[in-house]
Amino acid sequence: MDIKPDFDQQTHPELREGERWLGNSHKDEGYKIAINYRIKRIGYTAFSTRSEIIKDYKPIFVMKSEYEEVCNRYKSPRKITVRSILASLVLMFN
Repeated sequence: MDIKPDFDQQTHPELREGERWLGNSHKDEGYKIAINYRIKRIGYTAFSTRSEIIKDYKPIFVMKSEYEEVCNRYKSPRKITVRSILASLVLMFN
């Protein structure tokens, strides 16, 4: 494997088309880092950003489309109005 000194995880050698690297997970965690994703895959070799193999860790890959969907859920700001603030205050003090 040809790994660069400043290793970009999004160029991981095990990355398949349409996937995104999500993180590395330790074996004692049961590789649960991507538990909330419908489609995920556990790779074989985890790398640090310095291109070093990380023992007892595995890379977790998810589909790019699902990753973007999850990110967009948190990006869309909730419209805050005076009415919604007042409704929250009424609930807090009743």
